[in-house]
Amino acid sequence: MLSEKYFETNQNQLKNQIQLIALPYAAGSLRSYYSFKQVKAIELVNYELPGRGFRQSDKFSNLSIILKEVMEVIDFTRPYILFGHSMGAYIAYEICSYIEKKELPLPSKVILSAQIPPDNKKNTNMWQYLPENEVINYFKKLGGTPDEVLDNQELMELFSEVINQDFAFLRSYFKNSWTEKVKSNLEIWYGEADEFIDEKGITAWDQSTYGKCKYVKFQGNHFFIQQLFEQPERLSSLLLEN
Repeated sequence: MLSEKYFETNQNQLKNQIQLIALPYAAGSLRSYYSFKQVKAIELVNYELPGRGFRQSDKFSNLSIILKEVMEVIDFTRPYILFGHSMGAYIAYEICSYIEKKELPLPSKVILSAQIPPDNKKNTNMWQYLPENEVINYFKKLGGTPDEVLDNQELMELFSEVINQDFAFLRSYFKNSWTEKVKSNLEIWYGEADEFIDEKGITAWDQSTYGKCKYVKFQGNHFFIQQLFEQPERLSSLLLEN
């Protein structure tokens, strides 16, 4: 069972809020999504993926463990949203599939951000081990990482360790197969200037669900989400609208 620190928040205060289970991008953590705490009517669920944040010492390699952990932190008597950005989009997609197979109450929304469907990303060469200097170049190309972080050797050593661990997870994910289709509706967010994915690949999510696909395009690059974090009212509207 997970530690009780996952359930520290006041349940009476949160009962009227929608739970948000947010899965991070490679080298990201729960802290990357703290801006969601400023969004009206949203409760950011206190779940941290292994291998980062307060779970730095935990190994991150097994998707089945993550699926079981997330089942423990969702209150299925209340509405909830699954959100994943970049690497996190694949994890959110697999969580949705697992919930469907277990015949548990379905999410109000499944939002997959800044990612193309797994079936369109079979080439795993992009997730090979990166030495520290290449990790810095990788973050520069992605955008969204402050220069003071890129110039901090201690931080970059930490990020290099985490991102290579995440890349190993992604290689394993594609090697061991993925869910071909889910039944739930999907909402796909993407940046119009994202150099890592193209719009043609994005629209292929239609083939990954028996439900409907809604596409939402934003100004910005792979980390357009950071601009949204500065607009909590807009973010609230996006998350809560039907």
